Amino acid sequence: MTSTGVGWLDQWWMLLTAIGLSSTSGLRAYLPLLALAIGSQIPGGNGGDLITVAPWLTGFAHSGGLWAAVALLILAFIEFVVDKIPVLDHINDAIHTVIRPVAGGFIMAAIDNPISHNSPWVAAIIGAILAFTVHGVKATTRPVVTATTMGIGNPAVSAGEDILAVLMTLLSVFLPILLIIGLVIVLLIMWKPITRGLGRLFGRGARAGLD
Repeated sequence: MTSTGVGWLDQWWMLLTAIGLSSTSGLRAYLPLLALAIGSQIPGGNGGDLITVAPWLTGFAHSGGLWAAVALLILAFIEFVVDKIPVLDHINDAIHTVIRPVAGGFIMAAIDNPISHNSPWVAAIIGAILAFTVHGVKATTRPVVTATTMGIGNPAVSAGEDILAVLMTLLSVFLPILLIIGLVIVLLIMWKPITRGLGRLFGRGARAGLD
């Protein structure tokens, strides 16, 4: 469905969906993309698709959406498995330092919303930043779990991330307003610990450089 058939309220709803899925890309790169591929094929309650894609992606979404969904399903399964294997999970996070922000940027630009409708590149940058932020939190906490549990706790933490990613994906598609409220609450709660941790990290780096 093209943007010409999307009302302003639907576009703002799609913006919330895009924000939610882009943020989820920081945890799992392919699950939100899979949701986008499937959602663009399912009729929604507004007479359009469950997820309305931008005009530049409409043709591919209707012709290649099924094959894209199959490929993304395989990639999502591989990512879920590899993330539970110590050592490989760190390699996986390092590789996805680029892939996850790219996925988040693509999602924000591909979903028809007020930002992508006016500037797909600005939307892509915002989506990449959201995904990179979530990925950064994930990638910095996993080594702590590895060090404190000798890697035994990694599969449990990864399984928790799986559940969180699935929940965030479902909320992004069906009730994105609840997800956005939840993300804001978590950000407010975690703001001081995150800034304190970053301050210590960069402070140590600066002191090491002086030494």
